[in-house]
Amino acid sequence: MPHRPNPTASALLVSLALASCGTIFPRYHTPTRPPPAGMLESGGLMAPPADLRQLTFVSADLPPSRSDQRTWDDDGGPDLYCVLLRNGEEIYRSPVARDTLRPTWTHAAVTLRLDPHARLRFELRDDDGAVSELVSDIEFTGVPEGAADGGNVVMQLTRGVSLTLRAGPPSPLVGMGVEYEIHEDYVRVLALDAVCPARAAGLRVDDRVTAIDGRPVADLGEVGVRQAMDRSTIRDVSLTVEREGRPAIVVDVHVNAVYLAR
Repeated sequence: MPHRPNPTASALLVSLALASCGTIFPRYHTPTRPPPAGMLESGGLMAPPADLRQLTFVSADLPPSRSDQRTWDDDGGPDLYCVLLRNGEEIYRSPVARDTLRPTWTHAAVTLRLDPHARLRFELRDDDGAVSELVSDIEFTGVPEGAADGGNVVMQLTRGVSLTLRAGPPSPLVGMGVEYEIHEDYVRVLALDAVCPARAAGLRVDDRVTAIDGRPVADLGEVGVRQAMDRSTIRDVSLTVEREGRPAIVVDVHVNAVYLAR
C-alpha cells in the first residue's frame, strides 16, 4: 500500500520553514511618474535645465535601392532601427520598424544633455536577427542643427538616407521615487530612484521613517503609509527620519519636477 503524506505534518513543516525565514514585511515603490494633468501648465513645477532636449526619432527615408542598384535586403524591405552614440558609447536604441524603406517610430524618444563638445553618431541599422547591418550614418561634434531651438530636425546621412528627428522640452516626472518596506512602527528605505525628489531632499537608503506629515507610522497602518507616500505627486510630504541611532530629523520632500537625461 503506497505511503500517503500526513496533511497535518506537512502543514507543520511549512509553518516551521516560514518561521525559520523570518518575518516578511510588505514592500512598495512610489515611482516617479508624469505629473497630473494641468500641473505643468500651471507653472508649479521647476522648468527643465536649458541644456536638456528630448529627441524623438520620427522617420527615415531610403532610396529605392543601393547606389550599385542592389536591394537593401534579400528577403523584402529592411528592418530598420536607429542607434545614438555619444563619444563612442551607445546611449539609445529605437524600436525596429519592419520591412520598409520609410520607417516611422511612435515611441522612440530620449532626453539628451546637449554638450557642444560631445561627439555624436547617429546610425540607421538593418536588423537581420543575429546580424545587424549598418545602412547609413552621420557623425559630428556638438548639437544637431535645429535641436536647440526645438521643432523638426532633418539630417542627411550617407547613401542618400534622411533621418527626421523632433526636438522639444524634456518630459518632467514627479513623485517620491522610493522603494520601502513597512514595519510595525517605521518604514525602512530600501532604494532610491537614480533621480528623484526624495534623493534631492536628502533621504538615504536604510533610513527609518517613523512619521509622515507628523502622523506616526504605527497609527497609519499599511494602507495609510502607502497613501501618504503617494501624496508626494501633488504636494510636499514631511518625513520624520531616524538614521544610525542619531536624533530624529525631518526630511521635507517637495513637489518638484525631475528630468531623466542621458
